[in-house]
Amino acid sequence: MRQGQLGELSDLEEKWLHQGEQRGRQRGREEGRAEALSGAVLKVLEARGLGPSEEMRARVLACRDATLLDLWLARAVTARTLDEVFQPH
Repeated sequence: MRQGQLGELSDLEEKWLHQGEQRGRQRGREEGRAEALSGAVLKVLEARGLGPSEEMRARVLACRDATLLDLWLARAVTARTLDEVFQPH
């Protein structure tokens, strides 16, 4: 048992604490992945001369959907226009 501020933690409290720590780490990994993907989308667009507007840039940076960011990144590699990148699924 781990020693807490109010004494020893029960087995149930240990389990909850462990689950919370795991969820926090998972959330951190997901946020880090989304940040990396959004940065990659913007870098590819800029490298290809398709620099997005500030509004579109903010949209990409605010997106936390890794699946959508993956799609945008794949499209950014070959798209001729921003519309081709950001068209609906």
